[in-house]
Amino acid sequence: MKKIAKKLMLGIVLASLTVVTPGVSILPHNTSMEVQAAKKKLTKAQAKKKVIKYLKKKKLWKKSYRLEYDHKSGNKYVFHYYEFVTDHTATINWYDVNIRTGKITAEF
Repeated sequence: MKKIAKKLMLGIVLASLTVVTPGVSILPHNTSMEVQAAKKKLTKAQAKKKVIKYLKKKKLWKKSYRLEYDHKSGNKYVFHYYEFVTDHTATINWYDVNIRTGKITAEF
């Protein structure tokens, strides 16, 4: 019984060390990767690729349309998806990409 309690206590201490010390992991490999993935932020280029993949999956992607990074709003990158028509642009939609989760939200 003492050995089980000792192992349990050691596990708790090791888990707290991993949380307190970024980049140092003494937990199983899978847990460390999940923690690191949660901390990593998307770049604009990665976010744009995710939006393109999303549009293709929804069958909304057209090569003649343009997808451009517009701005950052809080923890989201905002992309403008539009068609250039002679003398103006016709907006198809705006897409927000959460920098931490990668979740894509269409504005309309």
